[in-house]
Amino acid sequence: MLSDANVMRILRTHLQGRGMLESDLILHSVALCFGFWRLPALRRTAGLPDAESFLRQLAQALRDTDPQALAAVESLCLSHLPQDAFADLFSFWASRGTPSSYPRLVDRLLYPTLDRQYPLRWTPSWLSRLAVELLAPRGGVFYDGTAATGGAALEAARYGAAHGGLQVVTYESDPLLFHLSILRSRLQGLALDQRRGEILAPAEPPPAADWSIMFPPLGDNRLRQVRCGSEVLTCTGDWAFALHQLQALKEGGRGLICLFSGSLFNSRNTAVRRYLLEQNFLEGIVSLPEGCLPRTMLPTSLVLLRKGRGRTDGIRMLDASDWMLVSQAGRDFRLSDADTARLPEAFRASAALPAAGLDPENLLPKQYRPDTGAVLDSPDLGRVRVQPQPPESWQPLSGCTRIYRGVNLSRVDRNATAGPGVIRLADVQDGVLRTDSLQPSGLPPERAERYLVQPGDILVSCKGPTIKICLVPAMDRLPVLSDAFLGIRADPEKMDPRYIFYCLQSPAGQAGLARRQLGSSIPILRARDLEDVRLPYIPLSLQQQCVETLSREEARLDAQLARLQAEKKRAYATFYRQTGLQSVMEWEEHT
Repeated sequence: MLSDANVMRILRTHLQGRGMLESDLILHSVALCFGFWRLPALRRTAGLPDAESFLRQLAQALRDTDPQALAAVESLCLSHLPQDAFADLFSFWASRGTPSSYPRLVDRLLYPTLDRQYPLRWTPSWLSRLAVELLAPRGGVFYDGTAATGGAALEAARYGAAHGGLQVVTYESDPLLFHLSILRSRLQGLALDQRRGEILAPAEPPPAADWSIMFPPLGDNRLRQVRCGSEVLTCTGDWAFALHQLQALKEGGRGLICLFSGSLFNSRNTAVRRYLLEQNFLEGIVSLPEGCLPRTMLPTSLVLLRKGRGRTDGIRMLDASDWMLVSQAGRDFRLSDADTARLPEAFRASAALPAAGLDPENLLPKQYRPDTGAVLDSPDLGRVRVQPQPPESWQPLSGCTRIYRGVNLSRVDRNATAGPGVIRLADVQDGVLRTDSLQPSGLPPERAERYLVQPGDILVSCKGPTIKICLVPAMDRLPVLSDAFLGIRADPEKMDPRYIFYCLQSPAGQAGLARRQLGSSIPILRARDLEDVRLPYIPLSLQQQCVETLSREEARLDAQLARLQAEKKRAYATFYRQTGLQSVMEWEEHT
């Protein structure tokens, strides 16, 4: 039997020099596969037919029995193939394929082409199976309004057939994907009710569903207005699909939708998340590792919805974002079969949290898993274990400081020659602000004023996994802060800025900052989360006394270390002179 891994290579070889696009090659091949699968007599044709006669024979058999499949074949433009290309394809599939192998070969053909042509619309089969296992649909109506080539619907149909049956209804707006989904379902012997339409602007209401799984096109950040009962909610495209799915469910119906994990905490969708919590429609969330969807490393989450939940029903949160992915030949990243099998049970076994205890500003599951503390490698103390929560007596920064943001770098002229300097990430190294390399911002005084830093301000980087902290020194010309940082300006009646700086640099301070980072791909620290960071509060006079003592000791020890380092260099220089190594080396003496 032909190895399915070699199908594309062999097909390209057959049609080399014919000027066919790879996408055309795939579509015509799917149509031929379906024809051979549906009409075995075609494989035994004595003479080679042309494309028109092939389609005519297929049409005779399908016109009364399966007109939807016939329309799909015709839409794939089989009759428009050049005769020589059709002859090669016909001979290839007639001699190589078998009825049992056609469904598998078609899936292998579709993946590489649709992966490129329809980024974020191709759902890996393992992920579709995982979604079905999580939802476990048994009986009733199953609805997929973003079917693409039908992967999730086919998995649901197979699951339903093994558990008492399921009526599967799908919608897809793209004509190519719609026709491919029809032929895929027929090749696999599964009967689906497949319809074409745009579900966010439907010509007819969606079916009342008991179950629903949707993998919508992700990344649509345009704001939409969606009516939910008596409310009109503003949200991005991702959540608009989720609200549509919720509206399609019957009372007691359950749905699952795949979203980018960033949509669980971005500010543009806070109103939707609050609505789901208040109405108690949210059943649970599973965060997946980054790389589960092809063509993007953005992590995704599976959001489970349910109508008719009891007012006290809890919400399950499973953070699987750090589970390991496996791959084949450096691509096709996926959870291992063992992890895919155990994930649904791990979700059902996770603790159910009360809706009132969840924050609509942030629904990432990792924010709700038990905090066991952190272990950090400190250059001063070695390995340090930090307790998960500070004492209640510690005070939040919001009570003794003002937090401000930097200027958006996209509004800064990188070629500017005037204006105050701008502090970027690279300008802070080892806890020190390097003021000699600041680039002009080009900002006029009236715009720059709100972003100017002051001596004594503490700067905390707010983008990226590594948190940089520095204390702004005295300087002749004040720079502006970029949006890579948040600035902390202490209330001089309550806090010494040097005390805040040393506290935040400590392992406890670093752990507190890291605990508040958000993000799916690039961790971020929001101003309101920085305000919640707690530090031990002691009287201002004692703060200043502790800081002065530490500063004096630090300066004394730094001077000793510099002297010892100089002595070490002199010892090496003496060795080089004594051994003759100096004759091939030159260096500058530093005092």
